[in-house]
Amino acid sequence: MKVLTTGSAVNCTHPPPAVPAGTVTLSSTAKLKVSGKPVLVEPGLGSITGCLKKDPQNDIPCSSIVPPITGKALKLKASGLSVLLAGLKGSTSGVILTVMGTLTAQANQTKLGAR
Repeated sequence: MKVLTTGSAVNCTHPPPAVPAGTVTLSSTAKLKVSGKPVLVEPGLGSITGCLKKDPQNDIPCSSIVPPITGKALKLKASGLSVLLAGLKGSTSGVILTVMGTLTAQANQTKLGAR
């Protein structure tokens, strides 16, 4: 599984008919880098922007991630924390068409993987 970096894409998604995916703000101060981009650990997952309501009266757009999060490396660590992987899974604070938002991740790099 590929390692996530600040150059990766982490989004909230909802089942069809879906609204555009929201984008999770990513940050990292890890010294471990892939192609010049620091790897991600859980505190580097920030707020979610761009998640839109389908039903203006009943929907709640995603704005944050709800723990727990899975998809962490078993052995690879940065700053003492497990590095996040492209298999990242979790829920969000949003509810669109009565369905809670889920996280998806795309590594956008092919150089470093972990389990």
